[in-house]
Amino acid sequence: MGYPQPHLTSAQVMDEVASVTPSFAGISHARLDSEEVAGRGLQWPCTAKDHPGTPIMHVGKFSRGLGLCNPIEYIPSMELPDEAYPMKMMTGRVLYHYNACAMTDKTEGLNEISGHSFIEINTEDAERIGIKDGDRVKVSSRRGSIETTANVSGKTNPGECWMPFHFLDGGANWLTSDALDSISSTPEYKVCAVKIENTK
Repeated sequence: MGYPQPHLTSAQVMDEVASVTPSFAGISHARLDSEEVAGRGLQWPCTAKDHPGTPIMHVGKFSRGLGLCNPIEYIPSMELPDEAYPMKMMTGRVLYHYNACAMTDKTEGLNEISGHSFIEINTEDAERIGIKDGDRVKVSSRRGSIETTANVSGKTNPGECWMPFHFLDGGANWLTSDALDSISSTPEYKVCAVKIENTK
């Protein structure tokens, strides 16, 4: 962009940020290392070198007045459960992994905690289908089938199941819908209709 950029230390970068961003004006490496704030940090906005920081952003009222609420109309999922695929499957992340595990699955400790695919199934649904905790199950949608391990619990509601999308040994995204949002064209990866069967 044409701006000359000398080599700067992280402290110098922070000083530059503070010089052009009023909400960071009171934050510097020197101040963070000082006895005054060492160990507790400074919460922005911190607008001056003697400002104590802002531990709570809005006290008593919103900074913009009464606040602003823009309600939106609920739009149901493009694929709902039916007789052939009676359960709603949602996908998401576990605490210990990121996206497709490209980096996190190389960490032995994380894999010891959560290293394989699973599907959370409500206790009532598991009993109805004949599944016990730890059983291998087949999960099918209109796009295909995968096998994974059942995790039977009360974490999901009856008629709903949940599966992390990180793991290659489960392949949750093979099941999800490719229907697109009408405005953003984002695929509806987070919910689809499935059926679950015991592989025994």
